[in-house]
This record gives sequence, structure tokens and C-alpha cells, in this order.
Amino acid sequence: MLHEDKIWIATKATGEAICLLPQKANRHVLITGLSNKEVDRTARILAEGFSGLGTPVFITDINRDLAGMMAPGNDSESIQEKVSCMELEKSGFCFQGFPVTLWDVSGETGIPLRANIGEMGPVLLSQIMQLSVHQSDTLKTIFRIADSRGLSLISVNDIKAIVNYIRNRAREYEVEYGQIKTTDLDGIIRALVRLESEVTALFWGETALNIADLIAFKIEGKGMINVLEAKFLVRNRPFYASVLLWLLSELCESLPEAGELDCPKMAFIIDEANLLFRDNNRVFIEKTEQVIRKLSKKGVSVIFCTQKMQDIPDNVLRHLENRIQHSPYAYTPAQLKEVRRVASLFRKNPAFDTFEALTTLTSGEALLSLIGENNLPCPVEKGYLLPPQSYMGRVSDTDREHCIKGNILYSKYARRYDSEAAYNVLKRIEIEEEIAAEKAKEEADKAKELAKREAERFKEEARRGKDILGICLGMQMLFEKSYEFGEYEGLGLIKGSVRPIADVIPESLKIPQIGWNALNFKRESDLFCNIKNGDYVYFVHSYYAAECDDAVNATCDYGAPLTAAVQKGSVYGCQFHPEKSGEVGLNILRAFCKTEEKTI
Repeated sequence: MLHEDKIWIATKATGEAICLLPQKANRHVLITGLSNKEVDRTARILAEGFSGLGTPVFITDINRDLAGMMAPGNDSESIQEKVSCMELEKSGFCFQGFPVTLWDVSGETGIPLRANIGEMGPVLLSQIMQLSVHQSDTLKTIFRIADSRGLSLISVNDIKAIVNYIRNRAREYEVEYGQIKTTDLDGIIRALVRLESEVTALFWGETALNIADLIAFKIEGKGMINVLEAKFLVRNRPFYASVLLWLLSELCESLPEAGELDCPKMAFIIDEANLLFRDNNRVFIEKTEQVIRKLSKKGVSVIFCTQKMQDIPDNVLRHLENRIQHSPYAYTPAQLKEVRRVASLFRKNPAFDTFEALTTLTSGEALLSLIGENNLPCPVEKGYLLPPQSYMGRVSDTDREHCIKGNILYSKYARRYDSEAAYNVLKRIEIEEEIAAEKAKEEADKAKELAKREAERFKEEARRGKDILGICLGMQMLFEKSYEFGEYEGLGLIKGSVRPIADVIPESLKIPQIGWNALNFKRESDLFCNIKNGDYVYFVHSYYAAECDDAVNATCDYGAPLTAAVQKGSVYGCQFHPEKSGEVGLNILRAFCKTEEKTI
């Protein structure tokens, strides 16, 4: 309820209103108390007040009763007594409903709330998946690789697809990103499979939430109250915490700095806020503190609701300057000691003892210390909470369905669809690679068959006595086997094998042998009829013909005698290059070309 354009929360015993100044709401709010019912009612009063100011509200609904804010409250006897006692009718109190948009991750009790898994980022995703430190670092690397390749990460399938893609190409990425352990990738896959079996898997996909849709709509001057169904989300605490921090981060990124406004741009109310910090995750706490600090400058009011003030880390607590404390119901010495610490965090009021007031609070009462016009916390005041104006209870399924499907955003977010993301792209790449591999295999089979036919042709021509000349590698192909980069069969026209010259020459000599070397003839050959012993020819080779003494015509000396020329019948071979050996090489080629049928 509003009072002089302020959010009226409670009244003092004197009847004076205790109000939250809208322009100070960006200093954030903390609502604490052991009774969840009272904390929830206070959060509801703030949500109604912000909506009345025209400020959109986002609030989590764990008890599934906030949808009732769409309807006017019940005029019960107890509420009438409170209205009469506080003389609220004179101030215009009336029961009324507020515009409500219902959201739900599963899409069953609200408009589907979705996000792109890539937008959530590796830090929050690691928190949801409960990854180890090493697995978290690997996930960050996966995100960097996806970004470098322009791959969008939208759903769980996209993360799985790129993890498997990287697994098959880990060595390619290790140069730039360091070692990517298979065990870490396996751990990430297992965590993703676990996510797929939970309702959380429905959160990732398209159409993803546009954060502007939480801010844009007003109805008859009232801000839209966006209610997120959270009953099942809180069962997965890391997921609940990460979703809320993601939403806050999106708000932070999308809104410009605004400073102190007459009215906040948005109010963000988090029930069970203690779940954000239960693991004492340092990175998560620092991220939360950073985000709410920035949101203060961007005109967003964040309201944390929890049972105890100590649930909130100190570096976050210092940003929650508007404080509302319900009864802590403390009885044991340890509890009372903690209540004294809580009492010390409020600005003292000389009219009463804060500790004593805390221990004597009853239902419907609270201690409030709110930021005043002078930007300082006002002295703590004891107040009696106003009754909510809206309906406190669950709505019927019919009313809920009408609220969901009658909303303008339903048609935008109702349907899930697959976009051009990593899964689709990598699947296409995989198909293309399979097609390319199959084509390469076909080409290799064709080349192998062609080589086989050519080999048979050469063998047939050799049997017919046709002159054949093999030069360098061509000479090596004439033998039975070669051990160059593996073991391969040759044409088998000459007995022997091709082996590395490193096996026989001194280590001091360079490999390959490149340059001029003299021929040492072992026997006469019509191919060398015009060549003298000691003539130089040009060599470039790292392998030589071995185990072929019966066919050797000439050798060269390169730290050891190496086969330089061979002949068996009409089949000739030169390890050197006649075409690069000047006049000597030209004479060899002339001698070979004297007869009519020749093959080089």
C-alpha cells in the first residue's frame, strides 16, 4: 500500500506510518525472521507497494501462493480488525489484485522460463553441475573454444556435442589451450547426463528469456509482478542459486547506470536467499556482491528474504541497508547471543532497547530500520505490519491457466525450438567429415586399383621384353619391398628391398644425400655405353636399394657403397637423376632411347 508515494510497510504504536522511500530502495532490503509466513507476507507487501508505484517486480514463489496476488484479498474478520485498529480505511486501504505474470522452468504452472546455456557462462554452470576445480577450468576452456569457432551454446546437447568434438581433437587444441584431460571431459559428460534427467534440463533452450520482458509491461499504471514458481527449484539448491544470480547478472548487463531515481526500475525479491550462500563458494559470493553493488547504481532494488541475518555473508550484508527483522524466536544462550549481535547492527532508538524488543516480538510485528532522506539508516522502529491487499492463497487451476495463456508473452515463449547452435553445426560437420572420409576411401580404393592395374601392365611389358627405366623413386618401385614410412610392396621386377641410407652410412654425413657423386661401375651395360667410370651424376635420396647384388650395375660412395644403377634384362633403374646430370645424364637417356619401344 502507498502512503504519500512511499511504500507503507507498518505502523508504529502511535499510528505513524513506517515507509520505505522509493528513491532509497536501490540501497536494497533484507527481510529476516524465523517464521517463513511472516517473511513471505512482508515480501508480498513490498511487491504490492512497488507494483503500485509502477515498478515491475520479480519474486520467487516457493509456497506456490503468490499467484493469488492477481486477485483481491479476502475481507476476513481478523483483517478487518487490523484495518480498523490501524485506521487504514482513512488512508484509502482497499482489497485489490495486481497484474501478475507466472513463470515456470518446466512450463507446467507458468510461462516457460528458459536461457541459453552459453549466456549463463562456465562459472554458474560449474556451480549447477557441481564440478571439481579441474573440471571447471576445463569447462571454461570448452566455452573459449566454442567462442573461437563461433558456435552457439544453447542447450545441454550443444555442450555435449562440443565436449565430444574436443575429445576427438584434443591434441589440436593442446598447443593453444594446454592439456585437456579425458577424465575431466568424462566428468563433464556425466554431469550433463545427470542434468538431462532432471527438470533443470528444460531451462536451457530457445526461446530464451529477454530480460527486457520483465521490465517493459504495466497495466493501468501498476508494475507487472513476475512470479517464478520455485517449489521444485529449491530442491536443487545450486540450480536455484545460479538461476537467480544469472537473472541479476542479465539485469546488470542490460540496464544503464542511473544513480538515485524517484522510483526503482525494478524490484527483485529472492525468497530463501540463504540458499545462494550455503556452500560458502568464494567465487559465487564475490559474483553476487559485485552484481548487487552494480545494480544499486542502476536503479534496481534487490530484496533478500531469509530466516537469519547471519545467513548472508558480511560483504553482501553491508549492501542491504534497509532492514526488516521479525521475531528470531531465540531461547537458548547461543541463540540469544546471536540476537545481541543482530541488535547491534541496527541504529539505536533511545525509546527502547533493541535486544529486548527483538526477543519480545510477536506475530505481525517487526523491527524496521530504513534509509531516510539524509541517506542514513533511521533509528530502529517497532512496527505492526499492514495486511496485504491481494489474495493470500492459491488460485484455481482455471484461473492460473487463464493468467498464463492470456498473457501477451505466452505466444513468444510457449514453444521450444532448436536453433542453429553447436549441436546442429557439429552434427553437420560430422556428417560432412563422414562423407569426405567415405569419398577419400573411394578415391583411395580407385587409386589402389589403378596402381594395381598399372603394376600388372609394367610386369607384362617387362615379360614381353620392353625396355623400362625407373629414375630415383621410380627405381625403388622396381624392387620387392620398400621401408620408407612403413612397409610397402613394390613391383617385384627386381629382387631386393629399399632401406634407409642411415642404416649404412656414418652419422656425421647429412641425410638426404644431395649433390654430385661419382659412378663406380660393377659390370657393363648398354645404358652406360658412353659413360666412363668416375663420371659424376646428381643424387637426391635418403633410401637405397639393398639385397640386390645380382642386379647392380653401378654404385656411388657416400660413406659406404650405395646402389646407383641396376639392370635385370630390359628393366633399368637409376638412383640418380639423369635429367639433372648434364651431358652424362643426357648420354644415358640417349642410350635408353635407341630402340623403338621404351618406358620411363
